[in-house]
Amino acid sequence: MAYDVQEQQELDDIKHFWHRGGKWLFILLVVLALAYLGYVLNKSHQADRHKEAATLAYQFIEKSSAKDATALTELKTLQEQYADSFGAAEATLMAAAQAFDEKQYEQAEKHLLWVQTHHQDVFLQALSNQRLAVLKLQQQKYDDALKYADAVVPEALKPMMLETKGDILVAKGDVVKAKEAYAQALKGLDEKTSPNYELVKFKAEQ
Repeated sequence: MAYDVQEQQELDDIKHFWHRGGKWLFILLVVLALAYLGYVLNKSHQADRHKEAATLAYQFIEKSSAKDATALTELKTLQEQYADSFGAAEATLMAAAQAFDEKQYEQAEKHLLWVQTHHQDVFLQALSNQRLAVLKLQQQKYDDALKYADAVVPEALKPMMLETKGDILVAKGDVVKAKEAYAQALKGLDEKTSPNYELVKFKAEQ
């Protein structure tokens, strides 16, 4: 899987966005959409609870982005009083992302497992599994990473999981199976609309 210096730089630039930020942006957008859907479908008390949770989630994100230590107060309140809300899931995923970026892997794993325990929504389960796979990859625990990457997910998220599986297999040294995973992921992506189509294609062709 050799490539020249320029290609390596381009790949590194794309990886920096997609793995460090792009996927988390995608996750937050999905969760926000689910939170809104949950809000409009529920009535009276449940609708108010979702609205309150969403408000706390936004406060957490703002404070957390500003490195405000009091952000943890909002997160704790969300997890204890609004555990079943999408706002709590959104904030916890954000906390996991920040912990991961700061190399606090045990804390990131704790947050992701909290989401899995408290939310049975198939998309949230899939997204947390994907992030757990990436986390275990970062820790070089490849077999654990593959277990999370092989989790059953909705059709729309299969390319993301297959790409992650390919990344794990590359790190493990199984290039042949990695290329197979990338090729399968590519089949589920649209060349014109999928933001990571070119990256996955690049990986599959190496």
